[in-house]
Amino acid sequence: MSLDQLAHNAPDYSSAFTERVRAMRSRIQGELSLTLAHKDTMDYSSGQVLEHYDPGSHIRAQIWISSRAPLWTSVFMRSIAPNEWVQISEDEVPPPEQELVKSIGAILSSEGFGEVSASQQKEPLPGHFTELDSAPSTVFQHFFSEVV
Repeated sequence: MSLDQLAHNAPDYSSAFTERVRAMRSRIQGELSLTLAHKDTMDYSSGQVLEHYDPGSHIRAQIWISSRAPLWTSVFMRSIAPNEWVQISEDEVPPPEQELVKSIGAILSSEGFGEVSASQQKEPLPGHFTELDSAPSTVFQHFFSEVV
C-alpha cells in the first residue's frame, strides 16, 4: 500500500497501541542488549517514540512508530546545551549509532513495519493538513508527529 492510501487511516490512541510499542521496546532491548526510553505521549502526534541516548556523542536516536499504519522512521537529535537539542542529519551521526538504528529497523521490519526514509519525511502529503495550524502536512507530520 502507498503512503497516500495509508494516510486515510485514523490515529490509534488506544492503550492497545501503547502496549504494542511497549512490547516492541522489550523485544528490541532483549535482542540488542540496550536501553530504550518509551515516550508514549501523543499530543499532536500519530506516533510514539523509542529513544536511545548515547552520552559519548550526546546524540538521541529517536525511532518513531506510527499508529496510523505499520510504519517507522528515525530522527536524530544532538545536545547543544543542557536541555537544548537540535535535529541533525544522518550524515552527522556516528556510524555505531547508525548501525544501531539499522538493527532496530530490522527487528521492526520482522514485525511488519515499513521504513519511512529521511527524505520521505519531508515530502508533502496532498490533501492532508496539520491539526495544530491547518498547514499542508508532510509525511512525518501526518504519520508521526507535528512537533519533534
